[in-house]
Amino acid sequence: MRILIVEDDAALARGIVALLRAAGHAVDHVATGEDALMVAADEAYALVVLDVGLPDIDGFSVLQTLRRQGNRVPVMMLTARDALDDRVRGLDLGADDYLRKPFAPEELEARIRALGRRRGGDPTPELVVGALVLDRSRGAARVGSGRSTCVAANGRCSTRWRPARGRSCRARRCNPRCSAMTSRSGPMRSR
Repeated sequence: MRILIVEDDAALARGIVALLRAAGHAVDHVATGEDALMVAADEAYALVVLDVGLPDIDGFSVLQTLRRQGNRVPVMMLTARDALDDRVRGLDLGADDYLRKPFAPEELEARIRALGRRRGGDPTPELVVGALVLDRSRGAARVGSGRSTCVAANGRCSTRWRPARGRSCRARRCNPRCSAMTSRSGPMRSR
């Protein structure tokens, strides 16, 4: 999924970008409302994660402008503000979700997956390539209908597997970064 992060806190933005890229998303980042409006007008995003407290234009105004321009991209408001009036205002202006800081990374990822499903994204977290089944939400893989499930050592590997250029995806040809796969019966081996 292609995601735009609009966040002026550089450290938080770096963390969110790294988290979402590791989950297999294409992520762009801007730190101001003006930049967000400019980029959103030129690029097609599947989701915008929008901070409310931006240095130039607040996130509510950015959202209002996007909606006035006819941009229906799903927007998740991200803010330290927790007043009921702020949450209601964001949702009434057209936000699809509202996440309060501080937040757990797992919750951010789960909310992004949910927004993707609502907007016609992938309804299932499983990717099937031949007999190989990748469960992107758990970072796990299995072959066929077998019960043996392998789990990525870092929990994120399976979302980054890509077949070798011009070839079908066989375990020995997949991205070597995912060689740290383990299962209950030991390391995952190529057939």
